[in-house]
Amino acid sequence: SVGVLHHLPDPAAGFASQASRVRDGGRVAFWVYGQEGNEWITRYVDPVRKAVTSKLPAAFLRLACIPPAAVLWAVIKLFYRPRADGKGPAKLPYGDYFAALYHYPFDEIHANVFDQLVTPVAHYLREEEVRPWLASGFRDAALRSHRGYSWTGLATVCRSKAVVVESHG
Repeated sequence: SVGVLHHLPDPAAGFASQASRVRDGGRVAFWVYGQEGNEWITRYVDPVRKAVTSKLPAAFLRLACIPPAAVLWAVIKLFYRPRADGKGPAKLPYGDYFAALYHYPFDEIHANVFDQLVTPVAHYLREEEVRPWLASGFRDAALRSHRGYSWTGLATVCRSKAVVVESHG
């Protein structure tokens, strides 16, 4: 599940439901928003999303997202050119993430802004909230911080025994 669980009313229950449908020995993977590294979104953007933008008609919101997307696109083009190794500027927020977006067309940036503002539910999860999802019923489980602002999990379903989760944060 990529980008879905954090939009459910109960992300942990959503993951448990997803994992229950994977056969023994099958792999389960997820990517969710992290609380860590997203403090400015949870402090400033999320309250606006909850109170205003998630209640707007989608067509209007698409238009309303053009100006902030244009600003973000310009900031990325001006300040986040990837280095030869593909990394972004370490001293700027979201350095690697925005560097990865550097070659995206404006439409993709606009879609990202729209996606942040349209959904009625968005959970930004802390590591200690996500880690228990992989605590039992899996082997080869790994939870990793993705660019410091989200979490990725990967594990093999093992209904016969639990294995301790490996950390790569």
